[in-house]
Amino acid sequence: MQTLVRLSLALFAAALVASPAGAQSFMPLDGPELSDSGVIPASLTGFGGALAVSGGDVLVGEGETSLRSGLVYVYRRGADGTWGEADQIAAPTADRGDSFGTALASSGDWLLVGAPELAAAFLYQREGDQWSYVGELAGPEGVGFGRALALDAESGLAVVGAPLSEDNRGAAHVFRMDDAGDWSEVGQLTVGSGSGELRLGTSVVIRGEHVLAGAPGRQEGRGSVYAFRDGGDGWRVLTEFSPRGAEDGAGFGAALAVDGERVVVGAPNHNGTGAAFLFGVDDSGEAYSQAGQVVAFQPSPGAMFGMSVAADDEALWVGAPRALQTRGAVHVFQQAEWGFSGVSQLSGEEMARQAAFGYRVAVAGDVAAVNARGVNQGSGAVVIFERDEAGQWHEAQMFASEGESLPVIAGETRECVDGRVADLFECSNVELLSFLPISEIGGDPGIRLNDTWGWHDEETGREIVLVGRTNGTAFVDITDPNNPVYLGEVLKTEGSPDASWRDFKVYKDHAFIVADASGQHGMQVFNLRRLDDFDGEPITFEPDLTYDRINSAHNIGLNPDTGILYIVGASGGGETCGGGLHMVDANDPLNPEFLGCFADERTGRAGTGYSHDVQCVTYHGPDERYQGHEICMGSNETHLSVADVTDKANPTALSIAEYPNSGYVHQGWFDEEHRYFYMQDELALMNGLIDNTRTVIFDVADLEDPVVVGEFFFDTRAVSHNLYIRGDLIYEANYSSGLRILDISDRENPVEVGWIDTAPTHEAEPMFEGAWSTYPYFRDGVTSVSSIGEGLFIVRFQDPRPVS
Repeated sequence: MQTLVRLSLALFAAALVASPAGAQSFMPLDGPELSDSGVIPASLTGFGGALAVSGGDVLVGEGETSLRSGLVYVYRRGADGTWGEADQIAAPTADRGDSFGTALASSGDWLLVGAPELAAAFLYQREGDQWSYVGELAGPEGVGFGRALALDAESGLAVVGAPLSEDNRGAAHVFRMDDAGDWSEVGQLTVGSGSGELRLGTSVVIRGEHVLAGAPGRQEGRGSVYAFRDGGDGWRVLTEFSPRGAEDGAGFGAALAVDGERVVVGAPNHNGTGAAFLFGVDDSGEAYSQAGQVVAFQPSPGAMFGMSVAADDEALWVGAPRALQTRGAVHVFQQAEWGFSGVSQLSGEEMARQAAFGYRVAVAGDVAAVNARGVNQGSGAVVIFERDEAGQWHEAQMFASEGESLPVIAGETRECVDGRVADLFECSNVELLSFLPISEIGGDPGIRLNDTWGWHDEETGREIVLVGRTNGTAFVDITDPNNPVYLGEVLKTEGSPDASWRDFKVYKDHAFIVADASGQHGMQVFNLRRLDDFDGEPITFEPDLTYDRINSAHNIGLNPDTGILYIVGASGGGETCGGGLHMVDANDPLNPEFLGCFADERTGRAGTGYSHDVQCVTYHGPDERYQGHEICMGSNETHLSVADVTDKANPTALSIAEYPNSGYVHQGWFDEEHRYFYMQDELALMNGLIDNTRTVIFDVADLEDPVVVGEFFFDTRAVSHNLYIRGDLIYEANYSSGLRILDISDRENPVEVGWIDTAPTHEAEPMFEGAWSTYPYFRDGVTSVSSIGEGLFIVRFQDPRPVS
């Protein structure tokens, strides 16, 4: 069952505009999606990304799940007037990440459900209160077949968009039902050969004998709509139309709806704010001409008015999901013989920024539904509206996704057998001790993970994992690694937003916690001995102190020999040190003392010495000049930065170094002899500078002249992220390929010896999903791995190497 939430609404005035206006650039998220008359298909946002209202049922698609199969939720009003979940519809062969529910179209008692990953659209028919599977419309793979749908039960016609066909030129496929009730493909809609990403089929509707398909990529993103008709010898282009004065990037055709005799077309960035255009058919029935447009009364830049459109005999609904400072809004235009008689604006006043209310809309009769794609950290929500006898719309209820998660795995060690562990995760020489999904470590739907670190309680022998969540830090006892126990959390600083980036280090039994893009978050200090208060129920702790000399920060380093913290990537106020090293004495943990700054302005994208991450050590490597000195190795976006910070009042830049095909110098770590430094690059693969996951090897025998002596390439294409070294092993968290383990007994010639894929529903391709970080320093080789959308893994390397 989905979670019921209340939502308040506000009504505002808007304006009706009959004359055309200009348009400016439109930057869609993953390409603009589409809508249909009373049906809103195709979204990449999960719950509510597709909507339909049919016979009093509100149908909600959730097609972008990765840890379970997609679903269509059926909501129905009960005898007491309260809405509730009546049913769930899944694909006939449901599987994790099958994309079922990405798009919906309904007509009469028929429902069409898109599943682009399966290259299919599935037909269902309602008998009484039950939706039953009827058949499948199949199409080509890898072209987005099923991302847009239209259905006309009366004429037995269905249209399935495939906007990624022919290198994103796009296409749509037409299916017809024969007298025996069988469906077959009768045509493919295209607009000829040539270059250019038209994305034809991003939106589709059926209007009488015409099929209309949006092509928002046409003409440098100005967009067009193509009308097709079956002339008896096949489906042909009847005409093409677009608004007068459209400019590049308008996105005209991102959304479509049929409004009686007119067609409504969304252009989400017309004039930088968005518009919905109305087109009518001339007396010949073959040409479409512009009849007007509607815009918001108080348009705001980037509001994306027109990203969704829906219509019935009474009203035209237009969504603006980034209006009201990204809270979102929907404009409801009341129909009249001569046009529109009035308009109201609906918005969720209690919704926070990024709620994106209005990203999808659907309406039929006295029931409407609106998607708020950003609710619950992007899991999505749907608000159901009802129209009263006076014609006024009122919010009835709101349903939000419960989120998705993998099952808890605990109780015993699972070995890697035949390349798989626990029947879920591909692996090699890594055993799974336990796994806790995000929901089991305090994460509500939509919460994701980031960093992980560890605390070794020398008094009791306990071992505690620290796990970063987007809304705080969780603490998990893994003293028995087969049976982890969630102890509690420290939430983000009050008033700061959720953050994708949270980092921490541990010194003298205290955790020091920072977060990036987090306003006045500061550095939280938490006494880990307070975890002794756990009595069986997780506790929400307040930090003991919040250090306010910084606001936001990307990372925090620690030299455990000296007790000096190095806050890096500081921003948003306070002593930012140009994003370089903000040095803090933590020897008295509850009285941290600012010691000064260091930044090498030869580095960083902005030339301020910004450091993305840093390792600082008491140096014992081969460069005798600096033995016993405090040396910091900064990963500074553009360069490796080497600094002597022994004298905090006069830190010294020793050198900077580059490597081939650098995208973003992200993070690195010394070997235990301080001779070699191994480095990760977060954007080289993403930007096409290299072909496979890479680790760069520096010889820093001379700290004043680091030299690249090698590059190790994996056989995967995951983005490299964070690595740590224990003995002769590198433990790398490489996003979509999971934890990878390298043997560096030969320091310049690593060999991969083990791995576990922590993101089983993602291919090992460039993306920001999967393993974020790892901490390999627990006793007996126990290692924690934080996986962004999955949870906390406790693993151990099964060393296959012969004992020497």
